[in-house]
Amino acid sequence: MPAYAEGAPVPTNQAVLRRDIPWSTYMSARLLDDKNLQLIRKFDKKSDDVQDALLKEDGAAYVETFMAVLRNVTKEETVQYVLAHLDNIITADPERTKLFHPQRALTGGPDPYTLFLRLLQRNDWFTQSHASKLLARILNARPDKKAASSAPGSAVSAAEEGVQATQVAYVEWLCSQLRRPSHPTHSVPAVVGDLAVALQDPPMRLLYTRAGGVQLLAPILEGAATTGMAAPPNQQLLYDAGVATWELTFHEPAVKLMPPCGIPAGLVALVRGGVKEKVVRAGLLALKNLLGAAGLDLAPTLLDLGLHKLLALRSLQSWEDDDIPTLLSGLDEVLRDRIQVLSNFEMYKKEVMSGQLDWTPMHTSDQFWRENIGKFEEKDFQVLKLLLKLVDSSSDPRTLAVACHDLGCFIQHFPAGKGIVTSLHGKEAVLRLVGHQDGAVQKQALLASQKILLSRDKADFLANLDGGLAPSDDKYRQEPPFNLTAWNQYMHTGWHHGVQDGDAVERNGNFCKAQAFLPHAKRMQYPRVLHIRTGAVHEAQGQESAAFSMHMCDQNCWVCVQMLVRCGYLIPLFLALIVHSNI
Repeated sequence: MPAYAEGAPVPTNQAVLRRDIPWSTYMSARLLDDKNLQLIRKFDKKSDDVQDALLKEDGAAYVETFMAVLRNVTKEETVQYVLAHLDNIITADPERTKLFHPQRALTGGPDPYTLFLRLLQRNDWFTQSHASKLLARILNARPDKKAASSAPGSAVSAAEEGVQATQVAYVEWLCSQLRRPSHPTHSVPAVVGDLAVALQDPPMRLLYTRAGGVQLLAPILEGAATTGMAAPPNQQLLYDAGVATWELTFHEPAVKLMPPCGIPAGLVALVRGGVKEKVVRAGLLALKNLLGAAGLDLAPTLLDLGLHKLLALRSLQSWEDDDIPTLLSGLDEVLRDRIQVLSNFEMYKKEVMSGQLDWTPMHTSDQFWRENIGKFEEKDFQVLKLLLKLVDSSSDPRTLAVACHDLGCFIQHFPAGKGIVTSLHGKEAVLRLVGHQDGAVQKQALLASQKILLSRDKADFLANLDGGLAPSDDKYRQEPPFNLTAWNQYMHTGWHHGVQDGDAVERNGNFCKAQAFLPHAKRMQYPRVLHIRTGAVHEAQGQESAAFSMHMCDQNCWVCVQMLVRCGYLIPLFLALIVHSNI
């Protein structure tokens, strides 16, 4: 296969038709007869209006004359000249492809396919591309196409055998161009456009699937999602690729090959990145067929790809094509119906196994956890172990935050969930994240740690406290620190805890006024000491770095806890509870 340098120029039809062809010389060499020469002279170099009138008068005769030139003349300049004329003829009116068939139908003469198939083997891309374009359209317009309903390889007439042989060879050439293009920039766009025409014929879909062509479309579709390019993706190429894929969705064997090679992801990229409406429409049509394909449940995959969000976003746009809003709403309805049928836990399991978690509704829905908590036992807590692995090894802050949140939900809803997580070394992994540099990870790790280390009633209380981790309510703060010794004397408890007056209180600056605790202190009956630490959690080996000490009773202390939360000291308070619980 010839190689072309990057950016090698390819002449246009207009440039080729400016050439002067020595037609008389070909007649002298008996490559043309007098009738053909007269028709050529009558047609060549005339205005578009004159040529249109001549084609309406006797189009088949002019087409047959040009075909005779191609059969008899091999000179590259002349071949290109004739191909340019034929291309202009069918481009101006696609119905003129029927003009290539009458002579064969009447006289049984040579078919028009073999000639163009031979021209595909030429070395110049102009000849290859024009021969491919003509062949795809002439094959698709053949008069016996509907009658030839039998599949390739079955018992057919000799004429149809010849057509099938041409189809096989042509499909092989198309696939070879997609795998190893003859021209670095022109081959793929031209070939995909011809493929979109060829695949209108069902037997061509079978041949193309057998040739391994389905997989070749995925990279082209994914080009719609390419960003950061100097020029936007070729919209005509994306449209042709979308149409070709849509046509293949009517062929069941091709449909089954699409998910493994990434076609669904490519189609979603097509809908997302398509600039022209026809590109979006082609992608939506293909997705509609894939969602409705029998035996192929692509709804979970498409949901993971964010198609439902994309449909909602695209629905906000205004469209000139009336079919697009209908397709968008239809696909959205299908996805909504499938979501109701799908097992939410299967979607959750798939997300956990992907290693990337996000704040989707499943994670934050109490209903999801209530309805699916029992499924965590499947396969010896497989999903829970994967979740713990993410907590221990993931480097993505969002994944870490969601994983810690989910561990907390598991402990909250699963009987003996705390013990199971602890036995799987989840406590250590979560506690390590309490000091994570990302604030969201810190928060979720802290909340999960509360559920691991505290009893359920206390953990639930802390989870429902208002005020957050860093409140800005200044009415609970004051400048001067209170005297702990005086506070202990006021409590009249007789406890001795070795904390000096004001020890470490000034380290944190502002604290609550002692008066804020007085109403609760008066009601205390069974005071106990909580050592609230500001540093890391140490083993109880004399390494206490007490910030302050406070008497609180089992009955009323949680009201005081809420006061501390409003002062912004939830984290040190939680560490105190760890020590208090002797865990």
